[in-house]
Amino acid sequence: MTNVTYDPQTTIASIQLGPRWRDVYADLAPHNVVSMGGRDGDVGVAGFLTGGGNSYYAGRAGLAIDTVVNYEIVLASGKVVNTNKSSNPDLWKALKGGSGSSFGIVTRFDVETLPAVPLWGGMAVHNQTASNQLATALVNFNENNYKNPQDAYLLLSTYNSLVPSDTIIASVIIDTEGTVNASAFSEALQVPAIQTDRKTRSLEEVTVAYQNPGGARIVRFTLTTNNDVEIVKHIWQSHDQIVEDFKASLGSGSFSTQCVVQPLPAYFADISVKKGGNVLGLDSVNTNSILWLGTAAYQNATYDQLVHGKMQNWTANIQSFAKSRAGAVQWQYVNYADSSQSPLGSYGNANVDFIQNSSQEIRSHQHIPVSSSWWVQNIKDIDNTGVLGQRVGSFEEGCYALVIPRAIVQSSTAYSDLAQRASNLESTI
Repeated sequence: MTNVTYDPQTTIASIQLGPRWRDVYADLAPHNVVSMGGRDGDVGVAGFLTGGGNSYYAGRAGLAIDTVVNYEIVLASGKVVNTNKSSNPDLWKALKGGSGSSFGIVTRFDVETLPAVPLWGGMAVHNQTASNQLATALVNFNENNYKNPQDAYLLLSTYNSLVPSDTIIASVIIDTEGTVNASAFSEALQVPAIQTDRKTRSLEEVTVAYQNPGGARIVRFTLTTNNDVEIVKHIWQSHDQIVEDFKASLGSGSFSTQCVVQPLPAYFADISVKKGGNVLGLDSVNTNSILWLGTAAYQNATYDQLVHGKMQNWTANIQSFAKSRAGAVQWQYVNYADSSQSPLGSYGNANVDFIQNSSQEIRSHQHIPVSSSWWVQNIKDIDNTGVLGQRVGSFEEGCYALVIPRAIVQSSTAYSDLAQRASNLESTI
């Protein structure tokens, strides 16, 4: 299920659940259009288009879920339905951020496209001494991004035992209209770079160039904070500390880390509202924010508990500092969250109720028995044992937008069959 088709009359691309974004971009290239997808070419389609989806085009088109005009979904009964603004609109909205939430298996995404204009930009590597200057440039960019929605900017700090350095700081700037040295990046362009690959190229080329290597065990956590330069500086410092902690516990050649800081401007939520809304709850944040992602990669399974514990501590450290500056934001991005976090709970009560009611409405029409006690569990329990805990695949990498609460698995042959089909599919992609 990896087909990608394009309708030039509607300018809509139809994407099945199986491909990676690099394949989608390649399939759409002959039509001279792009879809709003992953910035890493190896990211899977389904989780990205149900959990949020922060693309280089988010300033122009909103998060990727806001570009989905129709989901084709297989319900637990085996019935195939289409969900869009006029047909099953509640389910359509619930799928935009609900990450499956026990609705069924999404088998096709019909998404908006944009003309395939070559991008300008790329990655620059900087000395550690530039970290404060980069933090200031990012925060100022975030405050003014609404004036230049075609531009995207993010920072990352990385430790890799294969590179002869402690940690490396890099910036990524992309102008989706192809403007060279766009004015929105004036501060970023003034920061001295050791090396840069900024140039004009296609979206496919950019995303393939920045693919993260696979094959490792991954632990990742996320937080959202105010757009505060002191918080960004603290994030850099805390990353240096976690690297030293891991070196002491695992050895310098046994792991790698990545610390990503990216703008999350308030106007992203405004775009969503204009397009029919989603259930992420970003509209409640109503301020320009910073989205943080911390990742640890390693090979030895015996380190699972140790690595997870240290990543939790790192997250708590950043959260504590943000709170000390009244800069902690409750909202969490589900596609970056660890299973111990509660991203759906951060969407707000109204959105959580909407997701649950939409799911319950589907079940009631299909006569699928579900223990009533399941529905009265708090949202953290739902995250741990249902919405996040029983996901087939991972968040953005190969997720099939299928989430199966245990109560349903135990009581529904149809859902068990669908789960098996998805598992079989996973092994073939």
